[in-house]
Amino acid sequence: MYLTAKNVHKRFGGSIALDGVSLALARGEIHALVGANGAGKSTLARIIAGHLKADKAEISIDDKPVLIRSPREAINLGVTMVTQQLSLAPHLTVAENIMLTELCRPGLWRPKAIYEQADAILSRLVPQGAVDLYKQAGALNTAHRQMVEIAKALAQNSQIIIFDEPTSALTPTEVERLFEIMRGLTAEGKGLAFVSHRLEEIFSITDRVTVLRDGVNICESVPTADLDQAELIRL
Repeated sequence: MYLTAKNVHKRFGGSIALDGVSLALARGEIHALVGANGAGKSTLARIIAGHLKADKAEISIDDKPVLIRSPREAINLGVTMVTQQLSLAPHLTVAENIMLTELCRPGLWRPKAIYEQADAILSRLVPQGAVDLYKQAGALNTAHRQMVEIAKALAQNSQIIIFDEPTSALTPTEVERLFEIMRGLTAEGKGLAFVSHRLEEIFSITDRVTVLRDGVNICESVPTADLDQAELIRL
């Protein structure tokens, strides 16, 4: 497995959010992380992406133990997260958002090079010119903002991308386009974690399933093809 998270614990005050959960993600797969609201899905995803600090966890990437204490450390390890609460800087242009990591590095930056790189990355996701690189991100519709979020992850050379309920504000047509992009990313050898509670999407797009309930594993890394909807609901 390319990424493994074992024995992950997280408590918020007197509430236990995660009680020793595990997740294993391989290159070239879409792995569903499933559970009811409050099961711990997003908490686990945010820990792996460095947005939250675990109380205890054993995380390895490419069989090497790692510490992930911030989003920056996660990005440096090739892990990024696309959330349902999109994190674009609304006053920056599309290109500046995509290349934000580069813009934050010390030294001078060349606008022409930034826009050329952003164009090359975004054109992998949408037809060239479909999204205006010079437009402020805050003026984009939800689907295009989602594409820019994914382009940000590609600009950071992410090998693991966590999609945290990315379809919640998309139309069926936009969802299908997103799924096409996700399939393309796995064909490049990237590993995708897909956090969702929409069963029809899980059976449509994922290769394996891990189910959480009340902060514990109910099942781990079960092939999606081995499940039907009734069994997944039971789990």
